Amino acid sequence: AVSGSWLFTETFKDALPEWFSLGKIRASYGVTGRGYDAYRTNIGYTNSTIFTPTGGGTSAQTQISPSQLPSMNLKPEMNYQKEVGAELHFFNNRLHTDVTLYRSNTKNQIMTINLPVEGGASSRPINAGNFQNTGMEFSLSGTPVQTEDWKWSIGGNISFNRGKVISFYPGQNMVVLSNDWNQGDLEVRAYTGGDFGVIVSGWGAEAYNGTNTANHGKRVIVADGSYDWKFKRAADAKEKYKYGSIEPKFIGGINSDVSWKSLSLSTALQFRKG
Repeated sequence: AVSGSWLFTETFKDALPEWFSLGKIRASYGVTGRGYDAYRTNIGYTNSTIFTPTGGGTSAQTQISPSQLPSMNLKPEMNYQKEVGAELHFFNNRLHTDVTLYRSNTKNQIMTINLPVEGGASSRPINAGNFQNTGMEFSLSGTPVQTEDWKWSIGGNISFNRGKVISFYPGQNMVVLSNDWNQGDLEVRAYTGGDFGVIVSGWGAEAYNGTNTANHGKRVIVADGSYDWKFKRAADAKEKYKYGSIEPKFIGGINSDVSWKSLSLSTALQFRKG
């Protein structure tokens, strides 16, 4: 990893106004790697006891992980991180602001895919392409009141993050990250070239197209011969209804600290959309 910063208020201290307390620009770049569990890239054996039909047992060599097929060409997972930011202080450090932009790409991400158990193994580790996270973080804080006995400080922050699948395993355009058949056939999917963590379901609603034009395009449930009303089943399991994402649109928080002599009161509020 490598990082650097420039305190430009020191460089231009004679040209900047007095109320400009501090200004710094920073940047960093880093690469980290991750391997996989031992004895998973080739077939390993260990001594174990095999029980016979008569109730006895005999010692034999068995595969360490018989349910997982080894991947002898597995590569280390690599994460590439880029970040730039700026920090500014004003009015004798009474007002602070900080902004950060970042992007990280995880290449050759190690994932486990399911295999037909009829082949003798139920899963196999793979290198699953390129996953990208891009985001921004912004914070603003200050001290509006500061006297001999009283001090009030308040600050807030907000952050945005978007995950995207740049590429998957060759021949794989979609992967199911999780599912719950007991909760409306819900799945969380990731699509090549699309968002990471899309919530889908096999049950959905049609768009209204009736006499009330104000409701055109809104989702409604449809009538069915067996039931008064029911949700519509997706015609194709591969094209399930998309309902949202597990990623929030943004998250943030506000904190406040009021002190009088040796007494203080602190409050914090967190918020999240999506």
